[in-house]
Amino acid sequence: MADAFTKTTALFSCVEVKPASGDHTEAEYQLSIWMAASLRKKMQLARRVGLVDKSNLVEPCFAIVGHETHVYFAYMESEERDAVHILGPEVGSLGLCETRSVSGIFRTLRLWQNVIKYGRDGGNGGFWGSFMEVVLQRLAGDVDEGHGATLNSPT
Repeated sequence: MADAFTKTTALFSCVEVKPASGDHTEAEYQLSIWMAASLRKKMQLARRVGLVDKSNLVEPCFAIVGHETHVYFAYMESEERDAVHILGPEVGSLGLCETRSVSGIFRTLRLWQNVIKYGRDGGNGGFWGSFMEVVLQRLAGDVDEGHGATLNSPT
């Protein structure tokens, strides 16, 4: 992630893709490393603007190996240190996301629709409205004003 676009973009989730012959464990390792770095960086930015609540920092992430989509959820747990936890792979209806069948393709499409909806949701229940927008607006205000960000909680 060293290109000019990703350096300046608020990335929401990780998708690790491997061919059908790929190693699922390797995909999980790479996913874990990326998510840990991403969540820790977001928490650094949040702390910089005085936001310490981690409860809204939950991100879905995916390991796609061949036709199978494995769904995980990553979050920050402890207050005293930045412990990243990744739950998954999910089972049940989320575990049925595959592209070998027409019904599997539609389940997978529904999954991606819901993930995008959550990521872009500007309300308190979505990732953008409850976390990223608050952090980025405060950072932008910090730059515009030329001094440190306020330490008040978001309203």
